[in-house]
Amino acid sequence: MYRIMFYHTSGMIEEKLEKKKPTYEQMRDFVGGLIQYVPIRKRGKEIIVNEEGYCLQLPLNPLQTPLVQGTGWELTPFAGNFLTIEKVKPDEKPLNLGNLKINMFDLRK
Repeated sequence: MYRIMFYHTSGMIEEKLEKKKPTYEQMRDFVGGLIQYVPIRKRGKEIIVNEEGYCLQLPLNPLQTPLVQGTGWELTPFAGNFLTIEKVKPDEKPLNLGNLKINMFDLRK
């Protein structure tokens, strides 16, 4: 079982629990282009970003900061949507995020 978290540039976070990892095409569709694995594993998570997001001038994704803190990727901007994939136990329950949307201005206070 895998927990897939979708981080939108709007600040919205979505969660899905799936039996299989997403396919290359599914990941590409979400990030809006070629995918790039960020070569870190934080708490067992894989991070997948749009390889050309910055070159394509996609909006910067403010949700990156908490995930990459202390990994050396803090100064590399994630442009566009990105996702994380984490292997979880088969009986894992959803986080019940509902329609969670993070206002980044609130986090900077």
